[in-house]
Amino acid sequence: RLMREISRLTGDEFKPESDPEKQLEELPQWLGLASAWAQRNGRELLLVLDGLDKVSAFARLRWFPGFLPQGVKLVASCLDGEILAAARSRLEWTELVVEPFTPREQITFIKKYLGRYRKALTPRQRRTLLAHPLSGNPLFLLTVLEELRVFGVHEQLESRLHALLSLPPGKAPDEAPTVDDVFEHVLARIEEDLGRAGVQSAMESIWASRGGLYQDELLAIAGIAPATWAGMANALDEALYESGGRIQFAHDYLRKAVEDRYGLTGEEKRLRHRRLAGWFAAREVDERVASELPWQWREAEAREELVSCLVDRKIFEHEVRRDEYELLGYWLWTGENIEAAYKAAWSGWVAELRPEQANGLPRKLAGFLKTAGNYWEFPETLYRHAIRMSDRSHGAEHPKTLKLMFELGDLFLHRKDEGFSEAYKILKQVYDSQSKSLGEDHADTLISAINLGYLLHNFREFNKAEELFLHALTKSRGSHEDLSGIEISSMMALATTLEQRGDVESATNYLRDARELSRKKFGDYSMVHLRSCLKLGRILRSTEGMQIMFFGLYGHAITLGEGHPHSRLCEHNFIYRYGIYDLAKCWIKASRTEKAKELLLRHFERDQDGVKKAVEDQELLSIRRWISSLPLFNN
Repeated sequence: RLMREISRLTGDEFKPESDPEKQLEELPQWLGLASAWAQRNGRELLLVLDGLDKVSAFARLRWFPGFLPQGVKLVASCLDGEILAAARSRLEWTELVVEPFTPREQITFIKKYLGRYRKALTPRQRRTLLAHPLSGNPLFLLTVLEELRVFGVHEQLESRLHALLSLPPGKAPDEAPTVDDVFEHVLARIEEDLGRAGVQSAMESIWASRGGLYQDELLAIAGIAPATWAGMANALDEALYESGGRIQFAHDYLRKAVEDRYGLTGEEKRLRHRRLAGWFAAREVDERVASELPWQWREAEAREELVSCLVDRKIFEHEVRRDEYELLGYWLWTGENIEAAYKAAWSGWVAELRPEQANGLPRKLAGFLKTAGNYWEFPETLYRHAIRMSDRSHGAEHPKTLKLMFELGDLFLHRKDEGFSEAYKILKQVYDSQSKSLGEDHADTLISAINLGYLLHNFREFNKAEELFLHALTKSRGSHEDLSGIEISSMMALATTLEQRGDVESATNYLRDARELSRKKFGDYSMVHLRSCLKLGRILRSTEGMQIMFFGLYGHAITLGEGHPHSRLCEHNFIYRYGIYDLAKCWIKASRTEKAKELLLRHFERDQDGVKKAVEDQELLSIRRWISSLPLFNN
């Protein structure tokens, strides 16, 4: 809904994704577009999210922005718990704590709420309730009043009130009461009405789910009848929440009550996750199973079962399409050799391949292995297999075949010096074929031109590289299509070659243009804008006033790097490191060594591999002894 509204304001086309998770990944990009719109129009965009704690708990706000671009502001309400903790870790908020009810407000609330149902408390009962230390908490007060309202025996109302206000079993007498205590009493009452076994099974199933369960799933896993569940749902009322058809807890108080009442700690937690994993493992693999099953095995700490799950072809296809970084996260948790595991599984996959999967699946697997940092024999074999199949089906110069060849060339590029010659041969062939079949001004052709230019730059063929970069820039500027991303990339590439040839002034001018265009088109916090800023800053390192620019660049870079959910696994980490190290070197150059140390120490605590790399950096020579003395270095 937020993206649609931003689209309506900015005029940018919104294309809905069938997968909600993929849609969420686009949120930072749309916030950047909103920022650009706000700055162009001299306005601000205010987003209000009421009840942030109602989002799916499994997400841990992974999709939530780690920064807010200029001109975009956010107000959110949230109960205490996991989601609030996650929100605090994502942004620096100005917090306004909603104060408890005053005694007068408590009395007014009690009278008005019970008055709706023509009921009331006696003065003695009211005094008992108001004497409880949590009576000022609206949720606690509401839950107690609702329990009293539905309690059927008027003569025992006072004893019921005392029971609701007492500490639940298992809580020490000297422990302070908490809001989840009353929900334990609610669960006990529902157990009396519907039987403990069914209530416990249903509550534990919801608790162990990744982001709630559909009703048919819940009934099957918990082994309860629809009528039994209807009674539970009615009794818990607003303590349950339905999102996307899935039933989940509306707040962490009920989750904590379930944990405490049913003793869900340590091995008991793992057993509940194993139970759900077993149920989903028996189902035919679809998007739902692929989303839930690996997560359950990991939560159950079942390493072998998780590995077997991840090498299942159908699970892989669903997961790599949905979120390849999550898939990579599972593998990193197992500690297994990803390439070896998939290579062993591949022969079984090939036997199951349908004709339409002959090049698609090898490409997906090769691409994922490349994301995981595997650039050698097996991914190359997969790409070449896919190319042969595409050539056989579509022809050597078909866009699909050329796309596969381009990705193979990119694989060789990742091998650095060892792969440059082979990469050049492949990318040159792709570029020539694309120029012929697609045209010189096609986006794919221009991207190939830029990549080929970078290769020539690495071979110190600066004239040829500049020629290709200028060609891409001219064609992207003159196109009727929106090729602004290619135009920006062309300007940055051209600046790289011009700087290398000693034409710093021209390089600086191109980077200023790239910086301005990237800000206008994609917003201050987009990846392309950050790259243009940092490239410009690097050229200007020796010029007066550079430090001021770097203060701003560092703010952008560290926010993006720390805020991105997969910053260790993707290009955002490069941007983060690039800004950190360059800024530290600038502080040293300006004789502000302590400032540089403070900056690097913060980075080292987050990325311990960087400590040893910093010792080898010649520009950090003056603080090498300090770096070597750090406990992080010795560890």
